[in-house]
Amino acid sequence: MERMVNKKSIIKLGEKGDYQIFGDISQRNMKNYISLLYPGIYVVLADYVDVSSYEGVNTEEVDYFGISYCLNGRYEWRYKNKRAYYFKNTLMINTVENDNEGVVFPMKTLKSITYFIEVGALPRETVGFLKMMNLDIDQIYSQFKDREMTMIRDHSKVNQIYARFEEDFYNKDLHQIKVLEILRFLQDDNPVNETSNYLTSMQVERINEIESYMRRNLDKKLIINDLSKKFEMSPTALKVLFKEVYGQPIHSYLIDRKMEEGERLLRETKMSVAEIAARTGYTTPGKFSTMFKKSYGHTPAEYRKYRRKDEYL
Repeated sequence: MERMVNKKSIIKLGEKGDYQIFGDISQRNMKNYISLLYPGIYVVLADYVDVSSYEGVNTEEVDYFGISYCLNGRYEWRYKNKRAYYFKNTLMINTVENDNEGVVFPMKTLKSITYFIEVGALPRETVGFLKMMNLDIDQIYSQFKDREMTMIRDHSKVNQIYARFEEDFYNKDLHQIKVLEILRFLQDDNPVNETSNYLTSMQVERINEIESYMRRNLDKKLIINDLSKKFEMSPTALKVLFKEVYGQPIHSYLIDRKMEEGERLLRETKMSVAEIAARTGYTTPGKFSTMFKKSYGHTPAEYRKYRRKDEYL
């Protein structure tokens, strides 16, 4: 348990069932629920609310294997001039502890599951148990040990393994089963070639510029080829890097922002649907209404009507 926490900045907040709860001295909303699954194998459940950033800490290098899955939220991990992004349905694998510069939480929340395996210090009983389950921890570890951090995005098998935790986050018995399932996946499916790479800070800055430009121009018809010319980036690189940073394809991200703006205008103004359609880049009210209903389950007129009823209740 001592290796799971940094004693200089982490304090124990209490207990919950099989879990000990730890939080940062300066940010007690960063709650980590830690429990022993097998000797040398721990589960750490992160449940962060209203947290915007976390400064990096210097930690001793330990021989460990960390397997994390994000259920909700996202964070940007910063290390020297590198950036990596962890968001919903991402499996992240760490094999070294880095002195990172810090982590930023743009959504101010994070809900994730991490299995920590003390590869260099696993008791014989755990090694024997894993072998009985036909799991070779050294072979699994060797796939990732030279990669620092590995990200596997939205893999159907991985998502299926973790699906039950949406409703059963703290079920320790279930975690004891699922840690074996994810190790089986890493051993048998050899997913190393499906991983994401680090981004440079320069690449991230450019993508952020593009995202900011898109937000300022929701009333325009934005095309990937036009954006790639304006920001001097190939269409392929733009699509790949944008999804890595923002967790969505650029087209679906733009639609979501247009719908959010449309919803805000319906709620806060008396603008007509035609005017709102124009403000969000749609040539006809019908096209806007179709997309809005897909996002919110009601036409713009219905949504505005229901919102007004709610205000008077």
